[in-house]
Amino acid sequence: MLPISLVLIAALASRDIVVCNRGVQVEANEIVVFLDGKIARWWMPDHILFVDSLPKTGTGKVLKNALREQYGNILISAAHG
Repeated sequence: MLPISLVLIAALASRDIVVCNRGVQVEANEIVVFLDGKIARWWMPDHILFVDSLPKTGTGKVLKNALREQYGNILISAAHG
C-alpha cells in the first residue's frame, strides 16, 4: 500500500491532487500502478499533481472548491499541454 493521501477532484475528473506523507517520495507512475485493478479504468488519473498540503475546514474536511480555485488552471492546462 502506498503511504499517501489521494484526493480526486470530481469537477476535474481524471486529474488528481496528491499529498505524500512526510519523508515519502512517490512517482506518478507508482500511483497509477497501485490504482490499476482497484478502480475503473475511466477513473484512472490522466494527470497527477503533487502538493505539500490540502486546504481543510476546521473539522478536517478537504475544501474541494478551494482546490479547484487554487489548482484548477494548472490541471486544466496540463490536460491540454
